[in-house]
Amino acid sequence: MESIAPPVSIVSLLPELIIVAAGCAALLLGQAKARGALAAIPWVGLLGMVAAGLVVKFNPPEANFGQVEIFGGLSFDYLADFVRLSTLIMGIVLLLSAWSEPSESDSGEFFSMFLFAVAGLMLVGSSSNFFLLFLAIELVSVPTYVMIALSRRSPKAIEACTKYFYLGALAAAVTAYGFSLLFGVAGSARIDADAIFRISEALATPGTAAYAIATVGIVLSIGGLLFKIAAVPLHFYVADVYEGAASPVSGFLGFVPKFAGMIAIIKLVALTGWQTTSGGLFWM
Repeated sequence: MESIAPPVSIVSLLPELIIVAAGCAALLLGQAKARGALAAIPWVGLLGMVAAGLVVKFNPPEANFGQVEIFGGLSFDYLADFVRLSTLIMGIVLLLSAWSEPSESDSGEFFSMFLFAVAGLMLVGSSSNFFLLFLAIELVSVPTYVMIALSRRSPKAIEACTKYFYLGALAAAVTAYGFSLLFGVAGSARIDADAIFRISEALATPGTAAYAIATVGIVLSIGGLLFKIAAVPLHFYVADVYEGAASPVSGFLGFVPKFAGMIAIIKLVALTGWQTTSGGLFWM
């Protein structure tokens, strides 16, 4: 007899909600004048990530197997937990490296953007919907623009922020257009078995309109994401951006957007129906 998976409650989103709450708290503390409140800002981020990590660790996928129906687009499985734990561990390391980097007047904004980007990366791992996946990727990207500008009070930082912003906006537009084409072929915004079947079926029929649309959609989507991971030949911006940003922010840029892009590419490659010796990409 086929078992029915229990419904997943909003508790499954608790790690992300903790990080977002910590980011909001850091932003509010940044408006305080007392030095004690400003000194507590990085502690809020650290404790928030530790608390979120404990929730992930002691709330495994087996306890919440299924879907959270937020636009029908979040699934919690082993891949989502891997992304969450990896993000939080590296987030703690990166936060410690940036502990005293921003000035007191900017610490609230800096660490709130840091935490919002971490929450976005966690959502990339659990997104199973084209729209939510795009929003999660942009939740990773947009805070990094602000972090670069805040990391140094110098013309180089502003120049790096401006270049990264405009190129990031172009990459986001390309990715969004690719997602819209894949949405049209799949007939649904969900990234699931039905979408894999329809897109792989379209790719298996050369010469048809569906084949052309699916091919262009995959190329544009992955092309936009290759910018996020700074893959050749879309790595030309890296030197200017990393030179203009402070060292801890460069370390942040070297992990968070790259990891988000790789996870999104894995999800998109799975849509092509490409098989491995393990039987596909959904083994993760």
